[in-house]
Amino acid sequence: MIESPGFPDKYPHNLECSYMIMAPPHMDITLTFLTFDLENDPLMVGEGDCKYDWLEVWDGLPQASPLIGRYCGTKIPPEIQSSSGLLSLSFHTDMAVAKDGFSARYNITHKEVTGCMESGKISDDQITASTTFYDNRWLPRQARLNNDDNAWTPSEDSNKEFIQVDLHFLKVLTGIATQGAISKETQKSYYVTTFKLEVSTNGEDWMVYRHGKNHKVCLYYAHLHLANKLYWTWTWVRCSKYND
Repeated sequence: MIESPGFPDKYPHNLECSYMIMAPPHMDITLTFLTFDLENDPLMVGEGDCKYDWLEVWDGLPQASPLIGRYCGTKIPPEIQSSSGLLSLSFHTDMAVAKDGFSARYNITHKEVTGCMESGKISDDQITASTTFYDNRWLPRQARLNNDDNAWTPSEDSNKEFIQVDLHFLKVLTGIATQGAISKETQKSYYVTTFKLEVSTNGEDWMVYRHGKNHKVCLYYAHLHLANKLYWTWTWVRCSKYND
């Protein structure tokens, strides 16, 4: 349970409270409000335009993640579900009116883990690449697992090539899988032998994912599924070919 300070009595004035709910990997958070009574803003123009007392809910870290909503008054907020595995609540009160506050229940449940690219949850426009093979039959959108029509292929075989995915919102990356293919023309197998992972929160400044106390670059190998190894929240993900 999450309750405002002093609940079920009236909450104190001049509060700045934070609550954080973090789920283990492959788990969902659902937040359900049972009671809700904060100071109302009689001049509120639109929903969430609260000026006195309010509760903000963020899908991730406060101020750095998508704001789900800002709530005040007596209307109970809708059921809230996190897409990042982390919910943050920020409770603010002023020096005037105090109400009964709020109480909420949260549940953490297993979620179905599916490949976002393979399932189509990530659109073609979200997938870009450094280059594409000359005849436009090997586009970035064809980089999905089990694609039945070719696959993404860069114009050159070098470690400067990369494929990039814009996740739109901060999300927890829980796994990466790669897949090779056998050419119908040559009957040879083609696949990336190793790759490194770069991450970004703005699509411009990239950081190579490192691990361990020595901060070594993590190298990943073809056909290796990385579930249960990556638990970072990012907006953009870029995979680059890597040569030792």
